[in-house]
Amino acid sequence: HGRRLRAHDLGALTGIGISSLPVYKNPRVVLISTGDEIVEAEEQPLPGQVRNINQHSLAGLIEECGGELKDFGVIRDERIALQGALKRALEWGDLALLSGGSSVGAKDIALDAILSLPEASIVFHGISVSPGKPTLFARAAGKPILGLPGYPVSALVIFALFAAPLIRVLGGEEAAAACRLPKATRAILKANIASQTGREDYVRVSLERVGGRLYATPLPNKSGAIFTLVKADGMIRIDLNQEGIEQGEEVEVILF
Repeated sequence: HGRRLRAHDLGALTGIGISSLPVYKNPRVVLISTGDEIVEAEEQPLPGQVRNINQHSLAGLIEECGGELKDFGVIRDERIALQGALKRALEWGDLALLSGGSSVGAKDIALDAILSLPEASIVFHGISVSPGKPTLFARAAGKPILGLPGYPVSALVIFALFAAPLIRVLGGEEAAAACRLPKATRAILKANIASQTGREDYVRVSLERVGGRLYATPLPNKSGAIFTLVKADGMIRIDLNQEGIEQGEEVEVILF
């Protein structure tokens, strides 16, 4: 109970003659992007516009977590439109995932739309994590709604910390296993990293092996710099009580 079946498990079950067993259904996840500035990948963005990066990257991550995805596409920054999309999402899905709806420009619209739903309540809005401060979590109609920041790097970091464990729990995994971060390794930091106390920071790094030792190089720490994730092999967590990490220290790198 509460265990994600691996290939090894399936082999063991076959070996003792079990060909079927009860399992949890894949959790249904509705993905909604919000923002008047979002255009599709094939369009040339005009000034003030941005391609729909999150919709495509988050869709892949949802499926990796075992979620059954329904993509609602882009909903404009209008309360009635977002309210209708959320209502339909909660009728079909087990989780509504908003991309961009918690960011500064759209936060009032997202909050108003959520609070207009039956049995709605805001659990939290804003966390001491960078990147990802404007993260939103709410409940309505007995189901969770998670609002991710609009910046691509922020959205992917918060997905790993909040959305992935939530989807796995909805899929039947035990909370302790679902909330465990991916594999990590130890490396020597190649440059100083500044950090603000009272905030938990996640810094992307690239890894290289030199003379038998593994080194971690910090990458530009901008929330919208999607290509830092392409170059990154993982990220370093800086505790909210730390004032950064100095070059030469051994650090734990959470691997992507």
